[in-house]
Amino acid sequence: MKISHPVTCDRLLRPKLRPENQELWCIALTESYDYIHHKALFQGYIPRFPQCVRKITQFSLKLNSSRIIVVSSYSTHPIIPEEKELFWTEKLQETLKLIEIQLLDHILISPHGHLSLLHWEPQIFDSHSI
Repeated sequence: MKISHPVTCDRLLRPKLRPENQELWCIALTESYDYIHHKALFQGYIPRFPQCVRKITQFSLKLNSSRIIVVSSYSTHPIIPEEKELFWTEKLQETLKLIEIQLLDHILISPHGHLSLLHWEPQIFDSHSI
C-alpha cells in the first residue's frame, strides 16, 4: 500500500486513535512511499520534544524507513493547530533531515475530521512532501 494522501493516513489510523487521550503515532514509509509499519509511540501524554525525537528516530531507523508521517490525536473541533505544534513540527523536520529521514506530514486527527500541517503550513516541509 502506498501512502500518498492525508486521507489515507486518516483511514489507516482513525479506528485506532482515542482522541480523549493524547496520542502520537508514526507511519514508516519507503523511499517510494510504500507502507512499512505504523505504531503508537506515545499514548496518554506526549513528552517533551527531545524524547519524541529520540523515539521517532529509533522507530524510523529500526525499520530502515526513509520517510515518515507523524499523526497526533486531537480532541477539539475545529482543528486549529497551536503555535507550539507548528514549531515542534518544524524542528522535528529539521532534525530528521540531518539523518536523511524525511518528515512528509504531521496530521492532526479528531472525531470530526483531520488537518494536514503540510497543507496548513507548507513552508515547514521540504518540497518533496506528499
